[in-house]
Order: sequence, then structure tokens, then C-alpha cells
Amino acid sequence: MMTTQTPLELTQSVRLGLSRATLALLDGDPRLAELAARNDEAFSAKSPDDTTWIGATNLKRIGTVTVQLAEAARKRAPKRTVPVRLHPVFRSLAREADSLIEEAVAGHTVDLTAMHRLVDDLLARVQGDTQRFTTKEARRAINLGQFYAAIAEHAAAMSGAMSGSRSSSLERQVA
Repeated sequence: MMTTQTPLELTQSVRLGLSRATLALLDGDPRLAELAARNDEAFSAKSPDDTTWIGATNLKRIGTVTVQLAEAARKRAPKRTVPVRLHPVFRSLAREADSLIEEAVAGHTVDLTAMHRLVDDLLARVQGDTQRFTTKEARRAINLGQFYAAIAEHAAAMSGAMSGSRSSSLERQVA
């Protein structure tokens, strides 16, 4: 039987899972991928706090996305999931996603502008350097970028301040 997590514990689990999943993607570390994926139970379980703290639902959605990132890393381990030349972009995506989670949990308005720029930068790098990326690498990078964009959207929903219904460039390009 699973114990109920407090909002603080759930927030810490989500942020730690995001960090571990990102490192697993970049380093090809199966141990980190496994640790990040283990949070799945915490994010899928219903708890009494869900009704008293509206952010719990969005945090659990973010947690589920981090588990999906971890699963992507686990499938490719020990190989890196993200090409080395895209590591700076993915580190920036992860930092921005973490920052947005922190802002949303604190009750501040979340501004998605920086995340949209990072996603646009990822897309531009993949499209602009087609000779350095295989089709599989490009698709994988774009799909992973969509996960970070989804985290940002859930953080914005949690803050109650969605900045319009602008879809990310990745969603427009892949659709």
C-alpha cells in the first residue's frame, strides 16, 4: 500500500524525477532511468491531497511525463538518447521546465515565452543541420522536446495562467 504524499513531497518527487530522467537521456545511464521511472506509482495513485490541493493533478501529469522521458532513456541505455551536440539545448529545456514547476507550485504566474524559444531553438537546430542528424535522431529529439513542452504546459495550467492557446512550434511541425 502506498503512502499519501504531501504537496511538498510530490513536488520534490517530480523535480527529482525530471532531473534524473534528463541526465539519463543525456548520459545513457540505465540506473538513473530506472530511478526516474520508479516514480510512476506516485504519479498515478489518487490521494486525498488531490481534492485539497488543485496542483496535485497537474504535478502528477508532469510526473507521468518525466516517467515517459525515463522510459525513452531506459530503452536506449547504455546509449545516449540525445546526440551530444543537442545536450546544451536539452539541459536548457530541463532547467526551464524545473523553473516553471517551481514558479507554479509557489503560486506565481508561469510565462511560457522562454520555453517556446527553447523549443523553437531545438527545432531550428535539428532542421538546420540535417547533414549531422539521422532521421531517427531528428525525430527522437523532436519527440523528446515535446515532452518538455508538455511539462511547461502542465505547469502553466497549474498556475492558472495559460498564456493563450498557442501550441509549440514542435506540435505545429509534427502535426
